[in-house]
Amino acid sequence: WGLILGIVAVGVGALIVSPLLKDLSTATGTPVDRMGWVVAVYGLTLAVTAPPMALWCRSVPRRTLLIAGMALLGAATVACALASTLGQLLLARAACGVAAGVFIPSCYAWIGENVPAERRAQAMSIISTAFSVASVVGETVGSVKALPPMAENVLIGKTCCLTSANSAIFLAHANSTRWRWP
Repeated sequence: WGLILGIVAVGVGALIVSPLLKDLSTATGTPVDRMGWVVAVYGLTLAVTAPPMALWCRSVPRRTLLIAGMALLGAATVACALASTLGQLLLARAACGVAAGVFIPSCYAWIGENVPAERRAQAMSIISTAFSVASVVGETVGSVKALPPMAENVLIGKTCCLTSANSAIFLAHANSTRWRWP
């Protein structure tokens, strides 16, 4: 379950900010037309980070990379919630993309090494489906507005709470003595 929770954290983080761009624009004092970079920087850093991480996976234990990816994702998401300028938010979202780029290839590599061949395709399809569903859920959760009197930064905090909670659950599971596919 740890891999599924981890990939859900990555998936939720991918698009949760999309419906919040107008609110983030107001909170950071940035024109709305520049806010698309908040979504794009995540995808770009993920795309740039994942290929070398897939190669690096060969020399670093998968579990170490999975835990590092989740820890970075939790910290970077907190940084997103605390960002007060577009530059700070872009750096934090880039760190989220790097975390995803560490976690995703490590996840598939772990499955390739630890799940029996007859269950491997099922495991990979579950991970892929969980990522896709989590992306949609993330965007949906992001579109649920906070109570009217709350500040715009509380909206940003949704990302922090969801992703950090998933990361914490994953990290707690990562401390178990033996991992196995459910």
